[in-house]
Amino acid sequence: MAECDWKRKISFASRTKIINKLMDTFQKHLGLKSPQNIKKLLEILQRFEAKALQNATDKEHYLKIISFKILLLESLMGDILATAKSGNHDRGLVEKEETADEMRKQQELYKLMQRVRINPRL
Repeated sequence: MAECDWKRKISFASRTKIINKLMDTFQKHLGLKSPQNIKKLLEILQRFEAKALQNATDKEHYLKIISFKILLLESLMGDILATAKSGNHDRGLVEKEETADEMRKQQELYKLMQRVRINPRL
């Protein structure tokens, strides 16, 4: 019973703030524009946060899980973007190229989530 007490004490607002921080981390590096991709990412992150809360043994463990994933995501995204920027991309993208860029970002996002073990199909 005492094990679940700490989980109940974490407010919905706190959990939402954590999810928003994860979203900001992804948006900062990927800059997703498609509402569908943003919605999909939000759903994935909500499930990830709920799973982290479910698997954590205490509040500190829960915060460690979330913090570790944020740091890992930022590190991996920096590596991915550095690799992507090394291939000269023209900034004057036409609509087709923007769509292709959005698809590449979605693929990078999926690969990244697999690397940090966030299952998009939970």
